[in-house]
Amino acid sequence: LGLPIASPHTMRHSYITNMLSVNEDFAVAAAQAGDTPLTIFRNYAHVRKQSIKNSVDKLAKLREK
Repeated sequence: LGLPIASPHTMRHSYITNMLSVNEDFAVAAAQAGDTPLTIFRNYAHVRKQSIKNSVDKLAKLREK
């Protein structure tokens, strides 16, 4: 198919990133990843911040209309 092969690490990272981008709980993401909530928070907090920023930006655009 010509698609790049993703490593297990890349697949795990993508899965956790997607979970957190839709505001899944850090503890749930940690359980799915087999990790601690603190480790997940440290490594992926930026995802949640970006998700919140995107939501605020969408609301601001709606207010302008």
